[in-house]
Formats: sequence, structure tokens, C-alpha cells
Amino acid sequence: MRRAVTISRYIIAILFLFSGFTKLMDPVGTSLIIEEYLKAAGFYPMEALTLIGGALLSLAELSIGVALSVGLMARLFAFLSFISLLFFTILTLFLAIFNPITDCGCFGEVVKLTNWQTFFKNLIFLPLSLLLLLNIKTIAPSRSPRVEVRVLLSLISLFTLFLVLSYIYLPIVDTMDYKRGVSLRERAGLDGELNHSPFETTLIYSKDGVNYNFTIDSLPDSTYTFVESYSSIIESATEPQNFEFAISDYQGNYLTEHLLSSEGKEILITIPRSYNLTKRRVKRINTLYSYLEERGYSTLVLTGTKRDSWEIEERGEIVAPLYHTDQKTLLSMNRSNGGVVLLSDGTIVKKYSSIGMSYKKMEKILEEDWELMLAKGEIRANLTIQFIPLVIFLLLVAAGRVLTLIIMRQDENS
Repeated sequence: MRRAVTISRYIIAILFLFSGFTKLMDPVGTSLIIEEYLKAAGFYPMEALTLIGGALLSLAELSIGVALSVGLMARLFAFLSFISLLFFTILTLFLAIFNPITDCGCFGEVVKLTNWQTFFKNLIFLPLSLLLLLNIKTIAPSRSPRVEVRVLLSLISLFTLFLVLSYIYLPIVDTMDYKRGVSLRERAGLDGELNHSPFETTLIYSKDGVNYNFTIDSLPDSTYTFVESYSSIIESATEPQNFEFAISDYQGNYLTEHLLSSEGKEILITIPRSYNLTKRRVKRINTLYSYLEERGYSTLVLTGTKRDSWEIEERGEIVAPLYHTDQKTLLSMNRSNGGVVLLSDGTIVKKYSSIGMSYKKMEKILEEDWELMLAKGEIRANLTIQFIPLVIFLLLVAAGRVLTLIIMRQDENS
């Protein structure tokens, strides 16, 4: 029985560690999951509340995982693990039956499960947590609750620091749909042949006081005098090929193909929620946009809040023309509000948060080989995925060693 309890203990600990860490490294994504849950229940919470709720949830799951793995306050956290799994088993059964949302978000963007898969997963882990709860006395206590609390708080402090950095900058591991190496042209449903333009140019020529309209393919002879030209959107180009990634102007005209047709280097500035922009962040966006435009680089500013972004442009705060894209798509492309995405021939090369990118860095970045940058980034991401579990393991080993030493000293003194 003792061996079965020990195995159950570590299985439950790993479950909560993995679940908590996947949420911790992507606090914005976790807040979106909580927002979907609350909207399904008929509540429309403030963004700050869902962000705080997501942070607390990830820290709570990590605390349970840490405590069970090293034997901190075993009775308390065995009880919390059972209650948590019981609650989520009931919740996921409801989700599986009524399907108000399609993804439970248990493991963030790292592992996506259907509601039924999540429910059956909980059915497997719930008996293990019950077995652990009923046989919790088999875990040796440290007999120093004060030290247990200190060790636990120290680890939580480190995780909180990691959470804050993940929010200020970007998730250390990008597992989203629009991650590094993804082609926006493919996601937009474009076939790679970008010769078609959604614009038609009309040229106006005058002869004997009368104006005539011509196209570029049918220009008049030299007896006509040029007056002016203008471009209009072809009616068939207003239909987006793929609503998953579509760019439109304020009149609702879809310009996805035209705006993604640039070859070579292109820069996107993504603003999922323009109403949250501070004056400092707006100034940063304007400075960066002006810097890039002066050097002739194709730069697009995409926003996910159409009406609010129109008001911002009317106030003259953002100097760039703004285009509308689905908010969730932009958040999947870059979690930072006002972040930067580098494209090479329509493929995502690298991402920066609004704080992590400044125009002063751009000169060096623009001179780099972006294909090499993409390859280096993918290698670094793979190494990070392997490195993070090792760091967590070493932290837990250190915490367990501290408690062991405490127990040994208490036994010597008793």
C-alpha cells in the first residue's frame, strides 16, 4: 500500500506541476481561458480580474504540485488536490455534455484536449488523489511547520517572478497557432501567387474639354491630356478567403492578400486591445513606425478593436493607418499589446513585446539574416523546452533536501 500511495503522490504532483506551469508561462492565455468560462456562465468580467484569477490559479496548482512532490504540509495539499480534481471532474462533465466551450484549457496552449478527453483524464486522476488523501499518514512530516511555510513561499516567490516576466515580455515557450515559423499567407488561405491586387487603378484623361476614364491596360494616344488617377477596391476582393486571419480597413473591405504581398522583410505591430494603450506605449508605437517608414520597410499596424482603434486614429494618437484583425488572432500572434512581429516572405521570424522592442534595436535587427534568425530561434526554443523541466526538478530536489536536513537535525536533538 505504501508504494501505491507514493506512486499516486508523485503522479498527482506531476499533473499539478505541469498544469500550473503551462498556465504560469502564459498568463494572458490563462486569463482568456477564464474569460471564456465566465462568459459561458453569463458573466463578462474585467480583463484585470481574469488576469489576476489566472495568476492565482496557476500559482495554486504549482503550490499543490510542489507541496506533494517534497512533502510540504502533506495533509492540507492532499486534501486540496482531491477537492480540485473533484471540482474539475464535475465541471468538465458539464462542459462535455453541454459544450459551451470547446477547449478546457487545462494545459494552456501546450496540450489541447476535448471536453470528453478532459473528463476521462480527471476520472483517472481522481481515485489516485482519493487514495493519497486516505493514506496521507504514510508521508513523513517535517515536524517544522514554520520551515515548511518558508520553503513553500520561497518557491512560490520564484514562480511569481517568472509569471511577472512572462506577462511583461512574452511566454518563454511559444506554443500558439501563430508561433515562429508559421506562414501567415498559408493561414490566410493564400496560394502563394500574390500577383492579384484587390485594387483597380483608373486614369482620367481629357480631350476637347471632356474627361474620359481609362485603365492601365488601355491607355489613350498622345492627343489626350492626363488629368488625374485614383484607385478603387475591386468588388470581388472584399470577400476574405479565410476568416481565421483576415485584414480589413475601416469600411470593412478585406485587404489581406494585398497587405501580405510584400516580399522580403515586413514588420507587424499588433494591438489586440487598443483601449488599453497607455500614452507611453502609443508614443513607442509611433516612434517605431516612423523609424521603419523612413527606411522604407513595409510596416502594418493591426488592431483587434475596430471601433476603438478608429477613435484612436481620429484623435491623432497613432500616426500609422490602422487595419482590423480578429482580436483572438492577434493575441495568438503576440500576447503583448503593442508588440512587434517580424515577417520574412510572410513567415513569422520573431516576436517582441511592446517593452522588449525599441526602435534603437531595429537597426541591428534589420541588418541580420532573418532566415538564420528563424533557425537560431527554433534551436533556442527546443533547448528551452528541455531546460525548464530540469530547473524545476533541481528546485524541488533542493527543497526536499532542505526538509530532509531539518528532519535529521530534529531527530538528533530529540
